[in-house]
Amino acid sequence: RGEMAKILVIAFNLDISNHKGSFKDVAGKAVEPYVETLVAYGITTGYPDGSFKPQLPFHEHIIRSLFSEY
Repeated sequence: RGEMAKILVIAFNLDISNHKGSFKDVAGKAVEPYVETLVAYGITTGYPDGSFKPQLPFHEHIIRSLFSEY
């Protein structure tokens, strides 16, 4: 999820979000601005425990919804 966040932000030329701190498990990591950008655009969300789980796979339905919107 973390690496795919970066790929999607770059591929769709999304404006990088300056927001920080939504997810405890990406705070301060290289993927944080990309994850925060996808959240700001309403493309993805985190988990109820306040994490994003960047190591998990990115679900196909997220990618499909992106292509239908952009």
